[in-house]
Formats: sequence, structure tokens, C-alpha cells
Amino acid sequence: MTKNKWVPIIAAVVLLIAIGASVYGYLQQSDAGSVEINGTTYSSNELMEMGSERTVGEYSGAALSEVVISAGVAAPEAKQYTLIAADGYQKTVTWENMQNGILTPELMSVFSDLAKAFQVKDIIEIKAE
Repeated sequence: MTKNKWVPIIAAVVLLIAIGASVYGYLQQSDAGSVEINGTTYSSNELMEMGSERTVGEYSGAALSEVVISAGVAAPEAKQYTLIAADGYQKTVTWENMQNGILTPELMSVFSDLAKAFQVKDIIEIKAE
């Protein structure tokens, strides 16, 4: 084969890879916008209605403690909470931290009493343990 015959084959392979990447990205984003708490999935809008609005620094959102109570977590003060992001990043916090935290409409946690490392973005699940 000459060099010119390989060009269409390489172009087709590159195109297939690009299409596959686009489909994968779309599927990953389709799960965004909801969070599972206590076995139930809630949309971002539902979560914002479950807690009163608070501001922490430059961020505003629903009070995390009120969100988990509204989600039906029994004895919330006796549990620790693991916030899990879509990319697998996770952080575990105490009930005291939850009382000082918010969940933004973009599904990010922000705490007034914790380091920036606890700002978990794209939260998909909050586990009460």
C-alpha cells in the first residue's frame, strides 16, 4: 500500500475515537444533577428546597444538615457522612461539619469549618454511616 491509502483509514479511526469520546462524555453528564441520599435520588432542585438557604464565603446553597434530615436519615447526629463525587473523589465529615456546610445548586459541598479540600464537586451520593 502506498502512503496515500493509509490516510483514509487513519482518519476513520480518529473519527471513531472522537465519536466514542463524545458519547462517553454525554453518558457521564446524564447522571449529573442528582444525588442519592439514604437510598433515594434527589434532583438538584429538590435538594435546594430541602434545606434553608445559607451562605458560606462566596457560595450559597442549602444547609447540608437540613438536607439529610429532610432525606430521612435517622439519628443524623450519631453518623458520619461521606460525600462522593462523580469522579470518585470523596471526603468524610462529622455531623458538626454538616451543620456548618452547604450544598450548592452545582452540587458542591462547602464548609465554613473545613479546608478547601472538603469542597467536593459534582456530588452524586451522600452516605450516612
